Amino acid sequence: MLFVLGFGFSHFVEKFDLKALKSFPIWFLGKVIRFANPNRPFIFIFLFIFLFNSIAICLYMLSGLLVVFPVLIAFLTGTNIGIIILHPLPEEVKDVNIYRPREAISFGPFLALLTALVPLLELFAFCAAIAMGLEMASEIFLGCSSIDCGGYVRLAVALAVPRLKTYLMLCVPPLFISALAEARVIKEFK
Repeated sequence: MLFVLGFGFSHFVEKFDLKALKSFPIWFLGKVIRFANPNRPFIFIFLFIFLFNSIAICLYMLSGLLVVFPVLIAFLTGTNIGIIILHPLPEEVKDVNIYRPREAISFGPFLALLTALVPLLELFAFCAAIAMGLEMASEIFLGCSSIDCGGYVRLAVALAVPRLKTYLMLCVPPLFISALAEARVIKEFK
């Protein structure tokens, strides 16, 4: 829900050209496009996407240790993705000509399936991680008033370790498949 609200908020950001909120996602998009260049080897693109998504989404989950962060991250992630979708490609990226599809690309059912699979798998992992982060945040918030600093560290470890195990079993496999699919689609645009 917070992701959807953030996504909706991105329309407001684009409409009123709020540069303070637009600058980071547009800058970041340019960096990712240059890094996941279809001219790079498949394994490089795959590892970049897989490691980036796995680490980022794990950190989203662990943000629950800082109580309000999962809420902010869910909202801002929706906003950033919306901005990237609504905003035209940056000029410096257009000049590179790395994502111009060649005329001979046959965007058949297999490539269409891979393209659709990527956001579904990544959104699943994102939602699962944010849910675990929100659960940690609520448990910390409810137990926070009666613990000291040492107690907080023990509570944080007790909450994070089982969720990290769940993350590895629940979120990493879809992110692995998603990275394979995304790298395959990107390589089509070589």
